[in-house]
Amino acid sequence: MSSKEDQLAASMDKLTKAFEDFSKRSLMVRSGRNLSIFFLRGVMYGLGILFAIAIVIPVLIWLFQWIEWVPLIGDFVTEIIKRIGEASQMNGFR
Repeated sequence: MSSKEDQLAASMDKLTKAFEDFSKRSLMVRSGRNLSIFFLRGVMYGLGILFAIAIVIPVLIWLFQWIEWVPLIGDFVTEIIKRIGEASQMNGFR
């Protein structure tokens, strides 16, 4: 029986070593995969900010200029629009 126990122990050692090697390789693959996922996540975050600055904020300002029935907000937005118009005329955008 000792021989079978030794064979079983040797098989378990081989299996343990194979599993450890597999774990190391899968971690390497996962770290590369995680790096690419984090990179794409950062790119999407940057594009989202760019989208918000380029499209959403001007649309919100344009919509807020119609809120002149609220005195404080209407005057504030009108002043912002006036200053943006002046700045764009000074820089030659129009």
